[in-house]
Amino acid sequence: MPKRKCIFLEELKRSYKMFKQAGSRGKLNASDRKNLQMYDPLKSYFQKNENNASRTLRDFSDNDLNEGYFWAVHSFMAIYQNYIKSTEKADVSVNEVLDKCSEIMNSINARIEQDFCPLKVQSILRKFNDNDKNSEKVTAFRENIKSMYTIAVEYLQSWTENLYKETKHFSWMSLKDVPEWNQVSNTISILSQNNVKIDDSKCFDQLQNLKSFLNNNKKNDEFKKKLAHKKWVTYFKSMNSEESFSEFLTLSQFYFSIPGHNANVETVSSWIGQQWTKQRNKLNVDTISKILIVEYNLKHMSCKDFHDNILKEKEVLKQISANEKY
Repeated sequence: MPKRKCIFLEELKRSYKMFKQAGSRGKLNASDRKNLQMYDPLKSYFQKNENNASRTLRDFSDNDLNEGYFWAVHSFMAIYQNYIKSTEKADVSVNEVLDKCSEIMNSINARIEQDFCPLKVQSILRKFNDNDKNSEKVTAFRENIKSMYTIAVEYLQSWTENLYKETKHFSWMSLKDVPEWNQVSNTISILSQNNVKIDDSKCFDQLQNLKSFLNNNKKNDEFKKKLAHKKWVTYFKSMNSEESFSEFLTLSQFYFSIPGHNANVETVSSWIGQQWTKQRNKLNVDTISKILIVEYNLKHMSCKDFHDNILKEKEVLKQISANEKY
């Protein structure tokens, strides 16, 4: 085997290993960039090994503009990557996810309006545009990139439009701003249609407590950075009794039971695969369910904290030592 081919294969192996070990989308970006930087050796390989490369790959590598498409898509996907990490948090609310979708659409629309083109792509286009015959291809390239942006925005709008309509009455519950009574009353009306009973008189009085709390935390940067559910927990803990927030507790229980995304479902599916292995294929569904309940709900608890807490649960300790589990 020629030495050049060996070097190329070694590069591919290193790239694949990096990709496989990345583990998170944040690290995958570095792997993708490394693969893009290998475009020239890849192109050389496909062009000089006609017998070992498919015609499609050879034709693709013959067009110098195609490298520009790679870099343009890479830059475009970075927009999604930057938001995915924050939206895939386990406890994120549906409105927080929609806010991130809105931010993505704003970023893409800004690229369309300002005719944004990554510097690497501009460099490729300048080289390609030296020949007057290629000017039409460059123009078509730019139009294709704009079309990609437009389709992406339309796709996001089509998937979020109905969800926005269904959840807009809950948007104030992110506690970014101090809510007004008309916002809260609209939410109460929606919940009444779903047989969730809220005492509007009590809720109005309790709203004054919430307003006071939020006004006191307007300059609290740590509070502002919290996810919506943690803001509510902080508020509830600041009150002296449940009577001060009972109606908002009911509101919160309903709202935060709405899943923000399906990442949690995918996580649980992955955990099932980790437990239900070839070596443990006799486990029944109920056992798997109990394991997942413990693993999911105690995932943030250290072994020491678990030990300290379990010693306080006398009834649980009795069940652990009993024979019923067998």
